[in-house]
Amino acid sequence: MPKSLQELLRDIEYRLLKGALQIPISGLAYDSRKVQSGELFVALPGTQTDGHLFLEEALRRGAVAVSIQAGRESLLPARAHTAVSVPEAYLALAAISVNFYDHPALVLKLSGVTGTKGKSTTAYLINSIHKAAGFKRGLVGTIAYELMEESRPAPHTTPEAPDLQALLAEMRARSITHVAMEVSSHALAQHRA
Repeated sequence: MPKSLQELLRDIEYRLLKGALQIPISGLAYDSRKVQSGELFVALPGTQTDGHLFLEEALRRGAVAVSIQAGRESLLPARAHTAVSVPEAYLALAAISVNFYDHPALVLKLSGVTGTKGKSTTAYLINSIHKAAGFKRGLVGTIAYELMEESRPAPHTTPEAPDLQALLAEMRARSITHVAMEVSSHALAQHRA
């Protein structure tokens, strides 16, 4: 269900650069190649390339609004109708994702496992305990994402914030109550969890 940009920016520091906050947003994108019509594109600075260089592509693909990191306003295309600037793009993406998916973690019992070694083993042990206790359980990890007995390939140990919140929202919709989750140090640095 679409939400207004204003709803998505709730409790987030931002500056409206142009446009209106009441526009409906149907989804979130952080990869310009995957933008669909009606979505908010959040440009992320990266180690390989800068998402701000793909703002024009995101708009061509149908983004109705863009979020940029403060200091990169000069990269904002003139054709952007609605744009906001945020102090820290990864932190904003995480908070926007939580708002878009209605805070799914608030109703789940989450166990996050971080560290250098043993994250997968520990997450699977926790998942096994949840199963033995009879809980409806989920798992987010390096090997797979699991929703009870359904297993999906895991493209990332810890998904990007919108993907993680979508997965947690799906778990909530399936009445899953307990989730074991691997949390990589990279994911912590990027505020994904």
